Amino acid sequence: MDKFFTQTACDRCGAELKGGRIMSMFNTDCICLKCKEKEQLDPEYNKALEVEREQIQKGNYNYKGIRGTRRISDQVAEQILVIRDMGKYNMFDVKSIQVEAYERGYYELVMFLEGNLKTYSEFILTGKR
Repeated sequence: MDKFFTQTACDRCGAELKGGRIMSMFNTDCICLKCKEKEQLDPEYNKALEVEREQIQKGNYNYKGIRGTRRISDQVAEQILVIRDMGKYNMFDVKSIQVEAYERGYYELVMFLEGNLKTYSEFILTGKR
């Protein structure tokens, strides 16, 4: 059975999916309905809808979204490592990491953490980008 139907937590925020789930319009994340509401406010949301529709009309039912599977850039990875090496935070305390990133001017990391908790967590645990 597809992981989408069996997973229990939102790929973005980690919340339980008991209240419903939906596939992101931007990538292949399985997200909760609260994250879907946030996603719909993204300036590129309508573009994502349009491109998705075009891909389906072409017969591409495995389209990965306009943002695809999000990779951690070298810049964001370096920012994460700087904060980690401070030894001041639990790296899974994402809100504290975002505050520290913002105070340091690491705006790319702040934005990355908004929608990529699964990728971030994998990086923290495995170093995989």
